[in-house]
Amino acid sequence: MTLQAITHLNARSIDLAACAAQNGTDTAAVVTGSELDNRPFLQTGYAIYVATNTLTWYVYGARLSTFADEVLIYSGDVLAGGHSTNDTASYYPYSRVKIVNKVAGSVGVATVTGLARGF
Repeated sequence: MTLQAITHLNARSIDLAACAAQNGTDTAAVVTGSELDNRPFLQTGYAIYVATNTLTWYVYGARLSTFADEVLIYSGDVLAGGHSTNDTASYYPYSRVKIVNKVAGSVGVATVTGLARGF
């Protein structure tokens, strides 16, 4: 997980997950580094850019940091060369993203960024 706390002059902060490009697989796989700890924040958002081949992406929320109780918050397809965003209230203390190739064997490459913000 690539997690950064960025503090501003007014003592507010954000948590940022900036993930390296990752290949899709034929079964849903967690995007490495996409986990966010949303506990002190009101809003959670993710953005995805897909360089090659269509991917389906999923945003999951969980009450446990292990994600043993994760539930699907959002899903959608992103075409090659396209992007998508998801912005939601931080109802779940933890969130993460999974991706899967839309067509088996046609590997998509995605870059995901996540942001938790607000008090």
